[in-house]
Amino acid sequence: MARVVAPEGERSAAHRAAVAASRVERQFSHDAILKGVEAGLVKRAIEEKLLRLDEVHRLIPASTFARKVREGRKLSREEADQVARLLRIKGYAREVFEDTGVAESWLSEANPALGNRVPAELLLTDEGTRAVETVLRRIDYGDYS
Repeated sequence: MARVVAPEGERSAAHRAAVAASRVERQFSHDAILKGVEAGLVKRAIEEKLLRLDEVHRLIPASTFARKVREGRKLSREEADQVARLLRIKGYAREVFEDTGVAESWLSEANPALGNRVPAELLLTDEGTRAVETVLRRIDYGDYS
């Protein structure tokens, strides 16, 4: 597998982010989503810099998210599923690029392989997510640069 390699000092930061992401992603398992995921878990993911607030607000309206966090409520299945999808793709991008900054840039810039669409914007749907995942997989295996 061909990978973009980050400078030595940034690898440890990428590794720490990967470990934190893995811990959070496990809490978004199929069963957890069906039972209900606390909004506070998403807030912790934001605090750990695994997600950005603007990304979460793209999935869950700001007032709804704030209310659910404040009241200790659970996300709906759809909200939790979308957050899980976002976490998974961001984690995969960090893994492929071995650098959080590069992964964030890649996700936020128009990409010719996606019809010049922004990968992060495609994560709102399952089909869009699959397209982003396909391009990341191609990069991971050296089929696309």
